[in-house]
Amino acid sequence: MTATADLTSAADPGADHWPRPDGSPVDCREKVRVLRENHGELAQTLRDCFDDAVLMGVDPEAMRDLLHRMVSALRDPRSGGLDLK
Repeated sequence: MTATADLTSAADPGADHWPRPDGSPVDCREKVRVLRENHGELAQTLRDCFDDAVLMGVDPEAMRDLLHRMVSALRDPRSGGLDLK
């Protein structure tokens, strides 16, 4: 199995479980379809970005740290959106 398949596989719990703030699942089929598509597209983009960086000489752990910081900087769009510093 490739690394890309690892990120986008149906075995990934993120691809099938979309909790609302109260913990109940998003269950609208259209919303779940869009969320799954977004998940797959993001997984591929992350894989491509990571691979490019490593192949250009960036330390893999440093790249993972940068990606983690980007995700950690995401803010709720209902309260101001992305805040990358």
